Amino acid sequence: MRIYRRIMLGSIFLMTVCTSLSYSQSAVQTQSVPVDSSLIRVTFQERREYSFDNGKIGFSNKFSSARYNGVSQLNDSTFVVTVEPENTPINRSPWYAFKVWSQEVRDIYIQLFYPTTRHRYMPKLSHDGQHWDTVNMVSLDEKKKNATFKVSISTDTLTVAGQEIMTVAETNSWLDHLTESADAEKDLVGYSLLNRPIFAVNTKGSDGKKMIVVIGGQHPPESTGHLALRHFVEVLLSPTEQAKQFRKEYEIVIVPMLNPDGREEGHWRHNMAGVDMNRDWVEFKQPETRAFKEYLTNKVHKQDAQIHFAIDFHSTFFDVLYTNGEDESNHKAGLMKDWIAAFQHGIPEDTIKEESNYRVKQVTSKAWFHRAFKTEAVTYEIGDKTSRELLKKKSVVAAEKLMELLLKD
Repeated sequence: MRIYRRIMLGSIFLMTVCTSLSYSQSAVQTQSVPVDSSLIRVTFQERREYSFDNGKIGFSNKFSSARYNGVSQLNDSTFVVTVEPENTPINRSPWYAFKVWSQEVRDIYIQLFYPTTRHRYMPKLSHDGQHWDTVNMVSLDEKKKNATFKVSISTDTLTVAGQEIMTVAETNSWLDHLTESADAEKDLVGYSLLNRPIFAVNTKGSDGKKMIVVIGGQHPPESTGHLALRHFVEVLLSPTEQAKQFRKEYEIVIVPMLNPDGREEGHWRHNMAGVDMNRDWVEFKQPETRAFKEYLTNKVHKQDAQIHFAIDFHSTFFDVLYTNGEDESNHKAGLMKDWIAAFQHGIPEDTIKEESNYRVKQVTSKAWFHRAFKTEAVTYEIGDKTSRELLKKKSVVAAEKLMELLLKD
């Protein structure tokens, strides 16, 4: 009986993984290596379509980055979408993304229900996956466990999500585009727990002795951080004279999606092992952080290079720069202070908030960059509700001021 049960559990797991991977274009590039299911500590959501009113209204989470844990009909016009995390305990980042359609044009109410947490992300709506509108009229109950809003649906399928959706496949296509427009090449960093590839782009215009590193995508729902990373990188790889000169002196290493499994599976926070990857930069128990550590360390040693600046993009409730504080042991001591001052000067309409939390968060990427390479490093957090126009401007100014300062050396 035990043997039979193990076989059945193994079969269910493999079916779940295969079903999950079928919604990801990036799965085509996975390794032909068996997944070690003993390392997985999350609950897979059920990929399922729901049908109501005799098939006239439908809901689905059968696509990349989707998430819900059930849909039910409360009355003739209200539908309850249950949202739960991949595992607990977990930070309050309740991601949701699903599609809804109707055979006829009509208005319905969607009630997001959070059994174990409370509402965070204001709903975004899109018909094409490129243009998103925010729903500003959301009714919350006292404990913020139920968030209700109205949408208009039709045969033109509507996507509802906590933030803009940027899948791993789309991000990898963006990386391919970067290699076409600048002297850069795409490289394989390693693989995730579900054997999805993690890619880097490296510029090749310098001798490779001086580097800056740009990473992101550790926490799946943090779309504003990912958008900021893209704007920041696109400035560094632009055809301006400043950027071209910068790439002659500095190699840029870009790894935008360190947690591809979490992004594809619609996780709130963690990788498939149920771990917050930005707390794994001391022991490196996770395959994603371990692969990055080995990749970058080997690259630095092979090229006899020195990292001059590192930045990790994230999102939180407000814009803030988390730094390691002033440390004279950095080989670029004072660069962070000068960069933040120049950054603030370039954004007079907004206050650049900086907090030093090295001692509190020594397990994060920025602390590891400091320990391993004696470099200035920062976690750049973008607010959930920061306007996309301000987000872009800040990212552009941040990149321009960094190049300006580093080119003075």
